[in-house]
Amino acid sequence: MKVHSRERARTQWQEILRGDRSEGSDRLIYRWPGSPLRLSIEIDPEAEEGPCAIEYSSDRVLELPDRRHPVLGVVFEGPLSD
Repeated sequence: MKVHSRERARTQWQEILRGDRSEGSDRLIYRWPGSPLRLSIEIDPEAEEGPCAIEYSSDRVLELPDRRHPVLGVVFEGPLSD
């Protein structure tokens, strides 16, 4: 995801949704205990806010669109390793 400010990300993902934050080299990472979900948040005051991509990994082959999903508005990238 992209957001305009670090404070906006912290409010939404840490204070409201209780995610555990760590810092990447150029982004914030939020995780939840017991969940495979991980959000990677890029801070960019000039960019349009919102989702960029959904990264996934799977033990089986998944049939996902190779372009921007018409409903979700993001592309799927993967499979990736953690």
